[in-house]
This record gives sequence, structure tokens and C-alpha cells, in this order.
Amino acid sequence: MNTKNLLEKSNRGFKTLKIDQKFKDSALLHLEEWLSQDLYKDYRPQIEHIINS
Repeated sequence: MNTKNLLEKSNRGFKTLKIDQKFKDSALLHLEEWLSQDLYKDYRPQIEHIINS
């Protein structure tokens, strides 16, 4: 699954949470970093698994 689809799926899940929007926005920004930066490439399979669970 590509990064855009993973972020969209995460955003749909975050919309169900009853927390302030600023926390959801922050989480999405961090997820985008983790999914797109080479520094975190070794962790991408685990992040994808969590998003798809």
C-alpha cells in the first residue's frame, strides 16, 4: 500500500477518536514522516501492519 493510502486509512481511523483535532493532525504528520523518510524505512513494515490491523 502506498503512503497516501496508508495516511488516508489512518485519518479515517483517527476521525473516530474523541480527542482534540490538534492531536490527530500531529499524529498524521508524524506518520507521514515515518512512512516516507529513509531513516525509518526499517520500521515501515511494522507501521503498515499496525495501520492495516
